[in-house]
Amino acid sequence: MRDICARLGVKDKVTPHDLRRTFCSKVTALGFGRDAMNRVTNHKEGGIADVYDRHRYQEENKKIMETVARHIVAIAEKRSNIIAFI
Repeated sequence: MRDICARLGVKDKVTPHDLRRTFCSKVTALGFGRDAMNRVTNHKEGGIADVYDRHRYQEENKKIMETVARHIVAIAEKRSNIIAFI
């Protein structure tokens, strides 16, 4: 993270958790809801629902992650100071 920020000229301290927080904010902002956000980021709320709900949600989680990724990439493509990390 430090190397990436230095290359981008970002002076603020940025952590991997900042990326996680941004992802979570976008999940809910794009209308997927708090349950989806918690599930994709592996947050456990507990309770009886965890006992009864045994569905794995792979396809739903994939859709959420791809949608958020497209949204973030679209924002990044509008900026001129983005560095490709390929």
